[in-house]
Amino acid sequence: MCTACERLEKAVPYTVKLAAIFREAVGTDELEDASRALWRIVFADGIERDEEDEVLHKVEAMLGVTPECAKELHDEVISTKLGVVKV
Repeated sequence: MCTACERLEKAVPYTVKLAAIFREAVGTDELEDASRALWRIVFADGIERDEEDEVLHKVEAMLGVTPECAKELHDEVISTKLGVVKV
């Protein structure tokens, strides 16, 4: 699996370029849906960690999700996961 991932990494454009391709090819609604899905993954264990928040906010920024929208999506998903604990 590691070898396959390394080959994929070499074949895929640089992260910033890849994010730009996504922004141009995918609509805002779909990017927000992707962000919601990622927040669900982050909160799946019921624990909110600063490190995970930081990484996801960086991904959102690269995809063109505004900080205001990112906060709304975060809050929307966390409100549905009532058992999430901030660590």
